[in-house]
Amino acid sequence: MKKFGVALTALFMSAAMLAGCGAPEPEETEAAATEAAAAEEEAGEESAEAADPAEFKVGLMIPGNLGDKSFFDAAFNSIEPIKEQLGVEVEYIECGTDTSKYYPALVDMCEQGYDLILTISSNNDDALVQVAEEYPDQKFINLDDELADPPANVYIMGTKNNEMSYLAGAAGALKAAELGEDKIGFVGGMDNPSINEFLVGYIEGAQAINPDIKVATSYVGSFTDTAKGKENALLLYN
Repeated sequence: MKKFGVALTALFMSAAMLAGCGAPEPEETEAAATEAAAAEEEAGEESAEAADPAEFKVGLMIPGNLGDKSFFDAAFNSIEPIKEQLGVEVEYIECGTDTSKYYPALVDMCEQGYDLILTISSNNDDALVQVAEEYPDQKFINLDDELADPPANVYIMGTKNNEMSYLAGAAGALKAAELGEDKIGFVGGMDNPSINEFLVGYIEGAQAINPDIKVATSYVGSFTDTAKGKENALLLYN
């Protein structure tokens, strides 16, 4: 963190220098940058000494249920490495699929004094925006979301779903070619932008192997109805 702060400050100072009306001599620029970096490093050392990771609290709010073998489980599995590698306190709450529980859960976490609150997906966008506006000093990170204009205290992290599914499409096309077929299938949970990013990558990966391949698609309408998912897959298979 200290090295990052030094580099970031040096970058800002370089930008400020470039934005000036007159260009300084190279010796002046180098001396100023060196002096600034040294001052920032000293400040960073004092800040690092003052900070105690054990006093930093992180809360994970899961707007769904564990056991999805996807983003919720992956986020939950990150808790132990965060504790072990960073030495910070991490707690979690599992809120299920009842969206009416999301707002009070986030409010409760804000009241408990977490330094950072993590959450996943667009399932709780409405609650997240409302709580973030009511608690402007609280910091949030939301993973796997596409919120276009989030509040200033909410950081959105998106995933490149199309890149992940590109390889799956290529693998599907290779298997189809092995069987002498030119058709493969795709079963999505919900018909939404995130899942359709997976679909686009899947199709592009398949077409990279066989430009003439056909991809049949189907949506379950749920991320938890495994019976319907199996039924849709069997329909495509048959």
